[in-house]
Amino acid sequence: MELISSAERNQLFESFAQDAFHLELRDDYSVPDEDGPFTSWLRGESVDYSYTEPWTRRIRRVTGEGKTVRRVRVITEPHTPTSSGGTS
Repeated sequence: MELISSAERNQLFESFAQDAFHLELRDDYSVPDEDGPFTSWLRGESVDYSYTEPWTRRIRRVTGEGKTVRRVRVITEPHTPTSSGGTS
């Protein structure tokens, strides 16, 4: 499987006509730029979400144009911390 770059994904979101459907099939979506904010969020600390502004601005614009954006994430393991102490 060949993954597209962020720039290629962004270009697709700039050029679709009516409906964008994003299918995600990976269990881990770690992104180095998001590690710090994610760790802060897990600790219950305040998070500066300004780094997401270009993406949220793009989605607001295309949905404001009447386009639809949908996403499905398929995972093989529940998204819970490994130290949660929960049972399977």
